[in-house]
Amino acid sequence: MITQACPSGLVLELRPLRGSSIIALSRSSSAQRDDHFAPIFSEVFSRCLDPGPYPFVAEGDARPPWDRILKGDMLSMLFAVRRISLPRGEHYDFPVRCEGCGKRYDWQINIETDLPPQPLPEASREAIRNGRPLSAVLSDGTCVSYHLGTFARDKLMREKMKGEKRGDDHPTLVDTNYAQVVAIDDATDQRKIWRRLNDMTMPQLVELRQTMDANDCGVETLIATRHDRCGWEQERDLPLDPRTFLAAPSGGRKPAATSSSSTETASTEPSDSTEMDESNTP
Repeated sequence: MITQACPSGLVLELRPLRGSSIIALSRSSSAQRDDHFAPIFSEVFSRCLDPGPYPFVAEGDARPPWDRILKGDMLSMLFAVRRISLPRGEHYDFPVRCEGCGKRYDWQINIETDLPPQPLPEASREAIRNGRPLSAVLSDGTCVSYHLGTFARDKLMREKMKGEKRGDDHPTLVDTNYAQVVAIDDATDQRKIWRRLNDMTMPQLVELRQTMDANDCGVETLIATRHDRCGWEQERDLPLDPRTFLAAPSGGRKPAATSSSSTETASTEPSDSTEMDESNTP
């Protein structure tokens, strides 16, 4: 059992996973969804010590509504669950496809020391306490109101994608912005918001995404890796597929002396166990 202080100020007492949950996750049909870890949170939850900014969360053993908790908090909980559920759980091994030579190699990070946390800004805490959206003015004068990222907001995005027969696709920048935006200038209807987002230029979409992320909380999951064989360096989002994230660290390799390490794998072809969703939210 551990006490986990989340980036928003939410403080929970968590217990380790059971083997049955890991098996259920590995079989989950939602393995390529951002919310594929959602079923584990109720199992590892013991009690709430401090509800933080959430007016709908109470101290005690009543389970929080996980779909309304910020995704940044959920991610920090996920890392905590790995640390207490696996031996050397702070060390995470995963395969990387080299963009330089095309070969695959293994990379290891320490999720305790290599992934800096981003606390929730006070203005965002106040918005959550009052149940109101945040507002921003983009460099071109566009006024945008938005909520911070949750699984409940993502459900709206998935429904939109399903309606456009893109339910199995990876969300685009337009989709992820749509999940959180509730108004653009005087447009508050979801259909009008969708059209406005589609009419935005890429720099506008990126600026909007960066603005929302800067006012959110979580863990920095953009990591840099280097292929020792060819020397190619690249950046990527931390893979959070249940098949690898809840697997024990490699027993044949000691933790790296530095923050990360790489080892080339024998195979250069992808397999079902190594092709992963690169989304950084649980």
